[in-house]
Amino acid sequence: MHVPVWHDTTKALQEAGRFQMVGIIQEQHPDRARLFMQWKRMNWPILVDSLNLLDVSVVPVTLAIDEHGIIRAINPDKETIDADFLSKSFDAPAGTVATPEVARQPSPSQPPPTGASPDAWRQYGEGLFLWGGSEARTRSIEAFERATRHPRAARSGRSRPRIPPETSGRA
Repeated sequence: MHVPVWHDTTKALQEAGRFQMVGIIQEQHPDRARLFMQWKRMNWPILVDSLNLLDVSVVPVTLAIDEHGIIRAINPDKETIDADFLSKSFDAPAGTVATPEVARQPSPSQPPPTGASPDAWRQYGEGLFLWGGSEARTRSIEAFERATRHPRAARSGRSRPRIPPETSGRA
């Protein structure tokens, strides 16, 4: 299926926050793909796989990935994805460890409210870093700085990463 058609068909689901698209391109020049997406008004994140590390032989390929990171469908039907995938709940595979919630796409105009927790600022920073593009880098760094300097950050143990001592053999 052609990507713009898929985008148009699922736009309402994306706007409702029930569906997130991510593009993975194999283009040697990602700027070309970004220009094409801008021209076609496709506004989802793009990851670059210029070396084809995913070993994809045909594009586009659509994967329905659940909240546990498990591929539940390859090239699902755009007309039935809501009933076949989005409206279902999937159990975590046996033996998996719970992971922190993945950063969601933030509203760039709405940072966390005054008094928000260090985790709220960290998640906002992660979201800006992942989805905000180059124009959001400074705000992402500022959000991470607020998270690390937050009064509650020291108590939560997340104030600064632990840096191992130098092991170069010098005294």
